[in-house]
Amino acid sequence: MIAHTVARVGAAVLLAAGCATSSTPEGVDEAALERVRAALIAPDRIAWDKPFDASRKPVEYIRFFRVRTGMTVLDLGAAAGYTAEIIAAAGGPSGRVYAQIDDPVIGLQGGFFDQH
Repeated sequence: MIAHTVARVGAAVLLAAGCATSSTPEGVDEAALERVRAALIAPDRIAWDKPFDASRKPVEYIRFFRVRTGMTVLDLGAAAGYTAEIIAAAGGPSGRVYAQIDDPVIGLQGGFFDQH
């Protein structure tokens, strides 16, 4: 599981760095961070994701990886899509997220994909 997470994060870092657009000198896109904050409190957000926010720290994640407006990012091993949704919010309408899911992972979701 740890190796899987490291591989996913590594791929996101490499692809995000390779697809970077203009940024502030610090590399932080405040508009992207604001979109993530808004997505976290959106009334149509899946309740399943909310308990993970405290441990996954989505705003800090986007700041650390410097995801910016208009970026294209590949999320390898996206599972139920928690991180892909956060990255999509940060990228905004001009950004793109490609989420890859392994067939064995789909079987481990306990029917999540059948319910949503």
